[in-house]
Amino acid sequence: PRAGCPASACLAPPVVVERKRRGLAIEEISSHLPFQVLLYYNAPFSVVFAVLETINVGYKMQYYEFNSSLGQLLIVPVLVLWTVAEGLRLYFGVRGNLAERVPQVAAFLLMSIFPQLPCLIFMVRKPKPRPKPNPIPKP
Repeated sequence: PRAGCPASACLAPPVVVERKRRGLAIEEISSHLPFQVLLYYNAPFSVVFAVLETINVGYKMQYYEFNSSLGQLLIVPVLVLWTVAEGLRLYFGVRGNLAERVPQVAAFLLMSIFPQLPCLIFMVRKPKPRPKPNPIPKP
């Protein structure tokens, strides 16, 4: 734990309050701490989810056959689209919160709804594949 902080407050990463000098005025910039904590912990969980989902998709593509060719065709591009969108979404959220920029926070919120939500719904409710038949080797 950091020196001088209670145990419960040490779990969250520190958010720096920054002072900028603009001409003669000093402007204080601060970010929303709970939002920053959510973004801070969302990043590693998103990476773990992306790695596990990639392994899952690779395994299913190799050892399972899909009921529809559309499901098999769309599963990889949807995963790639979600991965790219998640990285951009987290970037916009962190940058928008720390710099107090409304357009970047709005981009974060919009990217949380589209394309994230349709991609996650497809990945969770993707077509259920069935195992490929295991040919019995003849002696």
